[in-house]
Amino acid sequence: MHHHLSPGESKHQKTFFSIHSKYKDMKINPLLSLFIVQNQSFKDYFRIMRISLFLLFACAFQLLAVNTEAQNSIISFPSNSISVGQLIEEIEKQTDYLVVYSNREIDTNRQVTIQNKSAKVSSYLKETLAEVGIGYKFENDYIILSKNNSLLDRIQQQEKITGIVTDAKGEPVIGANVSVVGKSIGTITDINGKFAIQASQGNTLQISFIGYKAQTTKVTGKHIAIVLQEDMEMLDEVVVIGYGTVKKSDLTGSVSSISQKNIKDQPMTRLDQALSGRIPGVVVITNSGAPEQSTQIRIRGANSIYGGNSPLYIVDGVPNTDLFNNLAPNDIQSIEVLKDASATAIYGSRGANGVILVTTKRGAEGKTNIHMETEQSISTIAKKLDLLSASEYAEFYNEYRREKGATQDFFSQDEITQWKKNGGTDWQDLMFRTAHTQNYKLSISGGIPKLQYLVSMNMMDIEGILKESKSQKFSLRSNITADITNWLKMNLDVNAVRRKTNKNGPRGGVGTIIADAITYSPTLKLKDEEGNWLRDNINSTKDNPYGRLTQDLDESFTNYLAANLQFMVQLPVKGLSMNFQGAAHYKDYKNRWMKSNANDLRAQNNSANNNQNDSFDWYNVNQINYVREWKDHKLNLMGAMELSQSTTTGLSNEVANLRTESVEFWNLSLGNMNLFSNSFSRSSLVSFMGRAMYQFKDRYLLTATIRRDGSSKFQGKNKWGNFPSVAVAWRMSEESFIKNLNIFDVLKLRMSWGNTGNQAIGAYSTLGLLAESKYGWGGTSDYPGYGVSGPATPNLTWEKTTQYDLGLDMAFANNRILANIDVYQKNTTGLLLKKPIPYYDGGGTTWVNLGEVKNRGLEFSLTGIPIQSKNLVWESTFNVSYSKNEVVSLGDETRLHPGTKLDQASLNTAVLQVGKPLGSIYGYIWEGLWRTDEADEAAKWGQKPGDNKFKEKNVNYKLESDDADIIGQAFPDVILGWSNTIKWKNLDFNLFFQGSLGADRLNLSRYLTNEGISDSRFITSKEGYYNRWTPENQNTKIPNPFSSTINSRFETAQYLEKADYLRLKNVSIAYTIPRAKTKFADVRISLSAQNLFTITSYTGYDPEGTMDITSNGGNSDINAGVDGGSYPLPRTFTLGLGFSF
Repeated sequence: MHHHLSPGESKHQKTFFSIHSKYKDMKINPLLSLFIVQNQSFKDYFRIMRISLFLLFACAFQLLAVNTEAQNSIISFPSNSISVGQLIEEIEKQTDYLVVYSNREIDTNRQVTIQNKSAKVSSYLKETLAEVGIGYKFENDYIILSKNNSLLDRIQQQEKITGIVTDAKGEPVIGANVSVVGKSIGTITDINGKFAIQASQGNTLQISFIGYKAQTTKVTGKHIAIVLQEDMEMLDEVVVIGYGTVKKSDLTGSVSSISQKNIKDQPMTRLDQALSGRIPGVVVITNSGAPEQSTQIRIRGANSIYGGNSPLYIVDGVPNTDLFNNLAPNDIQSIEVLKDASATAIYGSRGANGVILVTTKRGAEGKTNIHMETEQSISTIAKKLDLLSASEYAEFYNEYRREKGATQDFFSQDEITQWKKNGGTDWQDLMFRTAHTQNYKLSISGGIPKLQYLVSMNMMDIEGILKESKSQKFSLRSNITADITNWLKMNLDVNAVRRKTNKNGPRGGVGTIIADAITYSPTLKLKDEEGNWLRDNINSTKDNPYGRLTQDLDESFTNYLAANLQFMVQLPVKGLSMNFQGAAHYKDYKNRWMKSNANDLRAQNNSANNNQNDSFDWYNVNQINYVREWKDHKLNLMGAMELSQSTTTGLSNEVANLRTESVEFWNLSLGNMNLFSNSFSRSSLVSFMGRAMYQFKDRYLLTATIRRDGSSKFQGKNKWGNFPSVAVAWRMSEESFIKNLNIFDVLKLRMSWGNTGNQAIGAYSTLGLLAESKYGWGGTSDYPGYGVSGPATPNLTWEKTTQYDLGLDMAFANNRILANIDVYQKNTTGLLLKKPIPYYDGGGTTWVNLGEVKNRGLEFSLTGIPIQSKNLVWESTFNVSYSKNEVVSLGDETRLHPGTKLDQASLNTAVLQVGKPLGSIYGYIWEGLWRTDEADEAAKWGQKPGDNKFKEKNVNYKLESDDADIIGQAFPDVILGWSNTIKWKNLDFNLFFQGSLGADRLNLSRYLTNEGISDSRFITSKEGYYNRWTPENQNTKIPNPFSSTINSRFETAQYLEKADYLRLKNVSIAYTIPRAKTKFADVRISLSAQNLFTITSYTGYDPEGTMDITSNGGNSDINAGVDGGSYPLPRTFTLGLGFSF
C-alpha cells in the first residue's frame, strides 16, 4: 500500500483539535458549574450559553462542510497532459486531501488529458481518471483510487441507485436507514422518503426504521420502491415513559400518545391546544379566548382541594412548570400522557395528577433539512350576545319610567327616530375586532454519523379579538447530539424565549371590562363635547369600559432561558449503562400597569404598579440501567437519584394619585405609595427511585416501581414519603386458544395499583410565620409590629392518592382497527385543607391533612382505517371518557365554603360538600316565577305575580342562606373527541370534533343584562325586553322588570345553564407540491378553520368560558363554573404556506 501526506494535513488536524478543545472547555465545564454556583447572574449565564452554542455549531458545520468545500476547491495545472502521479501530487499540494491507492493497481506513469487548466477537484477526477479505467471515492479527508479488486469495492461496477421508502398508507418514511448488506455503505431517507446509494446490481439492501419491520431487497435496477410494514401497527411504536422508553406493546400501564402527524394540520399557538379532545380521560377547559391564556387540564379528575390539580409536565426528561408559554408547538415530536399509578408513581409526590411527557424534535444523520413555514390567521368573535339597539333601549326605558310614575319621557321621540335611522353605540362592536395573527417558523437540522443538530425559531404576533389585547413571542431552540466516543454520547438542548403580552388580563368575571361593556347603555356616546369620557347615568355604575380598554396600560414581559445537558455512558458490562442529566431554567417576569384618569375617565384617582418576579430552577438526575435477555426472559432494571431546587423572588410597588400620567408607570415617586411588597421562596426535593420490568415468553409482563421523596416543605419525619406501584399484563393474543379464534391480532389485559402523592403547598406553609401588623394601643396613632400570620403545622404531610386500573388493548382486521378500554378508581386521602381557626383562638386558618376525594371513570378509544388503497387513505379516531368525582369526607364537617364571595351581598357559590363533586355550584333553588293564580301565595313572601319564586327548606316565607343547596357542577361527566384524516394523493383533509357533556355554568352575563340590579341598573338584552313576564307570557325565566319586589338573585338555578357542546375544533385541507415538480422544494399549502361552529344550548359567549377564579381568592376546582362575561373563544381562519428544502 502506498499513500501520500499532503503538506496541509497537519495544519488541518491542528485546526480541528483546536476547535475541539474550545468545545470541551467552553461547553462542558461552565454548564456543570451552573449547578454548583447558584448565584451566577443571568447575564453571565446567557453569555456562556451563547459562546458555547456558537462553538458547538462552528464545530458541527465545519465537519459537515469540509468534504463539500474540499471537493469544490479550485486547482490548476501547468499543462494539458500530465501523468496520474503528477495529478495526485498537485491535488495533495493544493488541497488538504490525502490520496490513497495500491501500486499494483494504479499506474502512476499513465498519461491523462486535462481539458481545463483550472477547475474543481471533483471535475478533474471525473474527467481524467475515467479514460484510464481508474475509479475514485471521497471518504472524509481521503480520496481512494481503485481499479478492478479495489481497496473497498469495485467502484467501476457500482452505480447510483435511487429509491423511495413509504409505509402501507403511502406516507414517506423519513429517516429510515438504508444500507448495503455486507458492506460499510449506508444512508438515510430524506423528508420525502427518498434515498440515493452506491451499490452494484445484485447487492442486497436492508431498510429499517423504528416501529417498522426490517426489510431486505435485491438491487435489480436503478430505482427501487420499498413499502415498510408496521411492526404490530401502532401497538409496537416506541413511547416515552418516566426515565426511559418502551415498546407500546410492552406497556403495563395506561399511557396515551399524540405524535406530530396527529396535530400537524391544526394551527396552534400553544401546546395545550393539541390536547383538547384527543386523549380519553384528559379534560381541557379553555376558560378564555385571550392570546396565550392558560387552560385547565385535568387527568382523570381532580384529587386535591387546595394542593393543586394540574398534571406534572416533563420536557425531554426535565420538569417544566411553564410548559405552554415556553415551548413552540412546532418543536414537538410526541406527547405521552401517563394516567394510571403504575405509569405515574415513578414521579412520586408529583405524579398524583398525571404526567404529560413532551419529547422535542432532534436532528438526524443525513443531509441538511430546512423547513420554513408561515401561517396568517384572521380571528373574529364566534358569537355576539343579542342586546338591545339604542332605539329599543330608549323605548323600553321610557315605558319603564312611566310604569314607575314618571310623567315625562327620558328620551325624546326625535332621539329615538335618529337612533332607528343611524343606530347608537354598539358596545360589542366597539370592544371586539377582527384580529390578525402571524406565525413564522424555521427549522434547520441534519448531521453526520457522530454529530447531529437541530435549530428552530418561531416568531408569533397574536392579536386578540378584544381590542388592545395582544401577545408577541420569539423563541429559539437548538439541540446537539454527539457521539464523543463509542461508549459516551452527549445531548445538549438550549431554549430561549422572549414574550410580551398586552392587556390579556380581562378574562371575565363580575366587574370585568367585558361584563361592564354589555351592561352599558347603547344610547350613551363615548365622549362629551369637551372630549371627556362619559359615564353611564342610567344603566351601569362602572367607568366607561371602552375608555378603560384604550387608555389604561397593562403589559407584561417574560424572558426565559433553559439548558439541558445529558451524558449517556455505555459501561463495559453488557446491558449496563448510565445517564447523567442536569438542567437549569431561568425566568424573569415583569408586569406594569396604569389605571388612567385622563379626561375624567374614572371616578377615582389614577394608580400605577410595577411588579417583577424572578425564578431559577435546577435539576439533576443520575441514572443506571441494566437490560438483559435470555431464553424466554427479558429484564429491564432502572435506579436513579434525583435532586431539584426552585427559587423565586418577587417585588411589587403600587402608587395612587399620580401627579402626571405622561411618565406612565416609569416614575412611581410621582404618586402616593399605596402598596409595597417583596417575597422570597425556595424549596427542594431529593428522590431515590427504582423500577423493574420483566417479561416471560413475551406474553406475561410485570412492572414494579418504588420512589422515595424528601421535601423541604414538610418537617421532621414527615419530610419523606414512599410511593410504590405494581402492574401486570397478559398478552393473551400470544396464547394458542386465542390465536385459534382468528379474531384478535392483539389482545392484552392490564392491571395496576399504585400510590402517588401531592406536596403542592407553599415552601413555608408548615412553619409558624410572623406578619407585619399595626397596633393602636388605645390611641389614634398606629404603631408597626408583628403578629402571628399562621400557626406552625409540623405534623402536616403528603396527600396520598391510591389508584387502581384495569385495561384492555385490542387490535383486529390485520391491525387496521385498534381499541383500548380502561376502568379506574382513585382515592385521595389526607387532603391538604385550610381549616378555620375560631376567633377566640385568633382566627384565620391552619393547614391540616383532612378528608378524602374519590374519582372513578371509564375510558374508551377506537382507531380504524376504513379505507386504505394506493391513492386514498382514511384514518379515523374516536375517544370518549366518563368520570365521576366525589368528596367522600371533610373530617367533622359536611360542608365548607372556601375562597371568597363573588359579591358580599350574595352567597359563596364555591362549596365543598360530602357526597358531591369538586367544582359544585352552590345557590338557591329557583322554582320559576309566581303566576297570576298564585298571587295569594306570593303575597305571603311580600311578592306579586311575575316575581322570582324560590324553594325553602324551613318555611318562614323568607329567603335565607340555609335554603341554598347544590344546584350544579362545573366539570363535565363525559368528554369526547373524533378525528378524521383523509389523504388522497397529495391532498390531505382533516376534520376534528370535540365535545363535553354534564357541565353547568352560572351565567352572570345573562343575569346582568336581563335584570336591573346591582351594578347594572337596567336591562340591555333583547331577551329581557321581549321575553319578560307579562300576564300573557308567564312561561318565561325573565321576571317582571316593573316590579319592585322581584327578589333578584344571580346565585340561583334561574341563571344556571347546561354547558354541553359539540364543537368543530378544526377543519383543514392541505396540498403538497413535491420537489420533483417545483425543482427546488416541497411546497405545502393549507387552509384551515378553528372553532368553525359549536352546537350548544348555552346562551353565553362560550360554554367553556369561566371567570378568573384566581383573582377571586379561590381554587380552580372549587370556585369554578361561573361565567361573568368571559373572554370569548374566537373563530379563526388560517392560511399556511410551507417549504421543505
